[in-house]
Amino acid sequence: MSTALEVSVEDESQPEAPKVQPTSRDGYPNFSGNLSAASVQMGNEEAAALQQQLTALSTARQSGAITEAQYQSRLVELRKLAAQHGADTQKAIAN
Repeated sequence: MSTALEVSVEDESQPEAPKVQPTSRDGYPNFSGNLSAASVQMGNEEAAALQQQLTALSTARQSGAITEAQYQSRLVELRKLAAQHGADTQKAIAN
């Protein structure tokens, strides 16, 4: 009897077998080919928009256009969004 943990991630609703990942001669995975993401990643446009928001927030703070309390409040909102985004995305994927 093997003491190794055996895990199956086959989706019974998808009869197609998972693709076998290429390995090198020593048995380790070979990552030289094209890799695909498990999910859609943040695009360049979305990253640029987020960077603009953060830069504008920082600029407003430095110029005195918003108070320190307003800045901290907005920062808490963004951190909360960052913390919940993964869980929310996971729920959306699962549904």
